[in-house]
Amino acid sequence: MHMATTSVITDIVLYDERDVSSGNPHNLWDSAAEFAAWAMDVALLEPGEFPEEALLVASLSRYVGQVMNGGHWQFAHNTRMDASLIQRVQRSLEMLSAQDYAGLFTEFQQIMASDLELLGKALSPSWRSPPEAVEALDDRFYALDLDGLIARTAAWLRTLPSFTPLSRAAVAEEKAAIKARNRNFDLRQAARQAQ
Repeated sequence: MHMATTSVITDIVLYDERDVSSGNPHNLWDSAAEFAAWAMDVALLEPGEFPEEALLVASLSRYVGQVMNGGHWQFAHNTRMDASLIQRVQRSLEMLSAQDYAGLFTEFQQIMASDLELLGKALSPSWRSPPEAVEALDDRFYALDLDGLIARTAAWLRTLPSFTPLSRAAVAEEKAAIKARNRNFDLRQAARQAQ
């Protein structure tokens, strides 16, 4: 049986050097997530073709953003409990040793898996009435130190070999080069347009 292999197209994550020098960890958090979005949506790269840490931070950022906006029930509804996303969120929290968040996220998954009807309710048009058990998780989530999680993430990103701060012009040049190295770009673009 022939297995498709994914080859690395870039081993760096690009950061605007002004975001790095700002000292604001939120900027690095946002930059890593934005790089992953650019890689997948603009350069049409796939997981494995660019550094995993960008995708992990993007997944974590999506989780945090959804919960901050409308709770775990909104996260379940809007993400459709996508298995790969769930795995990346869990992995990112474990890699960051964020036990408080990781434990809460595990509880959320257990609640959703404990009742076969819950996922259907989360995905239904009348999803806006969350179960009490899920709502209780939200209160605990909001009490956690989100700034601490973001600072820990930024500190971790700085230690990685992929961490590449450049001038804005150099970032644009490198993005163009990365996109040009994607030999499957035209094929993937055509497939997306056909959907």
